[in-house]
Amino acid sequence: NYELKNTFLEKLKAFTLSGERNKDLTAIKSFIAEWKSFGRVPFNKKHINQKFNKVLDALFNKLNISRQESELLKYGNKIQQLANSQDNERAIYNERSFIRKKINESKDEIRQLENNLQFFSNASEDNPLVKEVIKNVQKHKDALATWTEKLKKLNILENNLNKEDSAKIIEPEASEEE
Repeated sequence: NYELKNTFLEKLKAFTLSGERNKDLTAIKSFIAEWKSFGRVPFNKKHINQKFNKVLDALFNKLNISRQESELLKYGNKIQQLANSQDNERAIYNERSFIRKKINESKDEIRQLENNLQFFSNASEDNPLVKEVIKNVQKHKDALATWTEKLKKLNILENNLNKEDSAKIIEPEASEEE
């Protein structure tokens, strides 16, 4: 898997954008899907995934796609994997638990940072420490928005799967009545 990913990474680095946003996004999505299809690499070679993400981030920057949008595009493939997995109920439950934990961590961190800001009641916003705290609050708010969007996508997936399951249950009953 590592050799496949390494070869594929070189192919991705050589990829040049066509200038057509939708065509380029489709190409990048196919790159992500192909990357995921190679499977996992040994733990001591995990750095290749970080290299892949850096190349993707560079491509997304060239397309003027925000960090949140790029995260959601990458997450779309994970959603597809969850939908296609054998034990998708448990996989979705585990993913939901993980996302909720991240959302709670982000909210707690924002609350803590905003509480800390209140101790600087008479400090101006030019103060470097205050600037740093405000920057951190914004970073956590962006992360919270991304996690919330991921949870929405996961809920949509689960609702769609539940509709499919109930449709499969209803169809045999309808044919038995005939």
